[in-house]
Amino acid sequence: MQVQRSNTVTRVRSQCGQAIFDCSLEDLADADSCKKKFRNAIGWNESEKVYERWNCSILNENGSEKADKFIVFRSQAMSRCYAAIFFGTNTVKSIRAGQFVGKGKETVAGVWGLTHATPGSIAMCATIICWALSEDLYLQEYGKHSRINWQQHFKSYLMYLLDGIRQKKVWVIKLFQKYDE
Repeated sequence: MQVQRSNTVTRVRSQCGQAIFDCSLEDLADADSCKKKFRNAIGWNESEKVYERWNCSILNENGSEKADKFIVFRSQAMSRCYAAIFFGTNTVKSIRAGQFVGKGKETVAGVWGLTHATPGSIAMCATIICWALSEDLYLQEYGKHSRINWQQHFKSYLMYLLDGIRQKKVWVIKLFQKYDE
């Protein structure tokens, strides 16, 4: 599993980062660059001097800084990250060009037999997308530089989605339909 995590984070930050985040290679080159450029996008609260996992503009449709159930996990960057992880790096280019994306057997989705988005897959993408823009060099439970508890981010996102499914909330059903397209 360690190898899979390493491959996934390399794919998102290094191989597809520019296409996912609409930025330059230099923006993602080192911890200082990421911190300066993306701190607010991943939830930095200047007055509290902490990162807030739910107020991440990079996760929200139209880049809104405040989370709302109708926009969270719906950003273009989230869709691109999901595509990169589960369908391969070339898929991001296809999505940006408005082309149909096939679901081949040689992708993570094909190997895992993933036929629909899952709460875990969306929570994972949300966590990885925030990590990729952080100053942390490695995805670990607790970020060395950012001091973000990445495992808690994942669990919080996952529980939010699972609760929405259990309660049969329309907004969560529509979210999964969006990812299944």
